[in-house]
Amino acid sequence: MFDIEALFHPPKNTHLLEPAQALKSLEGVASFLAAQHPDFKDWLLQGESLEEASRFSVFSSDMNGRDAALALIRQQFKSTPVIGLWNGMDESGKGATMTLSVSTGPYASEMKLHFGEHRKACRLGDHKQVAATLSLLAQTYKPVCAYVYEPTTYKLVYDDRVGVGWMIYLPRKLTSKDVPEARAVIRVKLDGGGEGTILVSVTDAVFDEKNREHTDIAHAIETRLVDLALLPTFVQLLRPAED
Repeated sequence: MFDIEALFHPPKNTHLLEPAQALKSLEGVASFLAAQHPDFKDWLLQGESLEEASRFSVFSSDMNGRDAALALIRQQFKSTPVIGLWNGMDESGKGATMTLSVSTGPYASEMKLHFGEHRKACRLGDHKQVAATLSLLAQTYKPVCAYVYEPTTYKLVYDDRVGVGWMIYLPRKLTSKDVPEARAVIRVKLDGGGEGTILVSVTDAVFDEKNREHTDIAHAIETRLVDLALLPTFVQLLRPAED
């Protein structure tokens, strides 16, 4: 299993607080994932039971179903602006979820993709396809940082900071000279002329948290980023007071 997670600070009047716009941002991600693997072709609105969570295909051509799903999301947004989707598969190694949580308070908003892969498996493909997914989240949500690992099992070097895992995105230009420990350095161009960078720890296999060589490389990148004062602390992920 692993997560692809982006943490971001939208403006307080963000369009993502409008349920239709929030869902539209997820539709772009869903379309990209559907092109990567057939397991990601359909996304259903999560519910409190399997029956309830199998009712609404939110991106289907059935406009009645889409409208019904949007009505439920609008109701949810009245209390908490969160959208939770899943791919409708509960078999081992087949499941996936997509969650968007929008915050205008002190905590970061979050876009998280969770993939219920078996160890050493990745339906997205190799590191290039995973990095392309991370790049899409960076372009869509303009995160403070984004990363790929399983947060419940990956061991961080620094308990007060985010980790690198398989890869991390940071919203600044970096090169292999800055972080020589990275096995790949991928440039991400953003709308408006901005630029970010994805640093990859493993390029010849799926990242395996039980593989000491893999984790050693990831940890070396984390240490380098701390030396450069670039690895965010969890406190730094809070929204700046002036926002």
